[in-house]
Amino acid sequence: MPSAPLNILAALDGSGHDPHLIRQMKAWRRCFPQAQLHFLHVVKASPLPQKLKEAHPALAEVAPARHSPRETLAAHWPEGPYQYHERKGAAFKEIIHLVQDQEIKLLLLGLKHQRDGSGLINHRLANQSPCSLMLVPAYLPERMARILAATDFSAHAEEALSWGQEWAQCQGAQLEAVHFFHLPGGFLKNAGGQEELAELIRRHSEAEKQAAGPLHAQTPCGFRRNQGHPERQLLDYAVERQADLLVMGSKGKTAATALLMGSFAEKVFLHNRSQALLVVKQPGENTGLWKSILSAG
Repeated sequence: MPSAPLNILAALDGSGHDPHLIRQMKAWRRCFPQAQLHFLHVVKASPLPQKLKEAHPALAEVAPARHSPRETLAAHWPEGPYQYHERKGAAFKEIIHLVQDQEIKLLLLGLKHQRDGSGLINHRLANQSPCSLMLVPAYLPERMARILAATDFSAHAEEALSWGQEWAQCQGAQLEAVHFFHLPGGFLKNAGGQEELAELIRRHSEAEKQAAGPLHAQTPCGFRRNQGHPERQLLDYAVERQADLLVMGSKGKTAATALLMGSFAEKVFLHNRSQALLVVKQPGENTGLWKSILSAG
């Protein structure tokens, strides 16, 4: 967890998903009473061309029915405390601006079964935002029973595990980890030899776990063989373990110097349709990228 004050932002969009984000913000507030909470609603610009609106003024008065985020927030959490922000413009850029202005450490976004364009924005934010990000589905309970952390025993994974541990302790949840190991091809062709090699690599992975850091050493961990699509295996394993929340670092050993989210984290993000997911970023990650984004507009 970050040593600095935990500033959290939830992006509301006026949909029926907003109450679920508000409920999760309440949960974070209970666990971290000193956290500074922010809600943002970005009002989209009218899709109608200006000349068309001038020629037909009545069109400009017609707007799709939607819930008022401010009213929804007041109805579900009238006492706060939190700050509510409303801005006009492009959702991605306005969210990034507020992340910078308020030194946000965690961004909460809604995860919807039906993709309405929010999935593209979520993916872009996960890749380019400098802060950690949590996807909140509708069914996610305020009190969790099991939290699963994906690990490759890297420094990013140790940081993600620390977030998982803090959240699990507050929630009274069980924390466990899972590691997918790769079995290199071209060495042994017979089934017995493959099984023996898999066992050797699994034991080596167990030794890596013990040496990865104190949190890894004390956290129970499952070991699974990579069958070629570890992102799908991970999501299936989370369902199998009935994990309320899946936690992972944004990068691993093979992407430690990458500018954007690592390929494995990105694949998990893109394949995920219903699993609550917390992608943890280290302080300062993507700093140069988001500064260039803001300076461009």
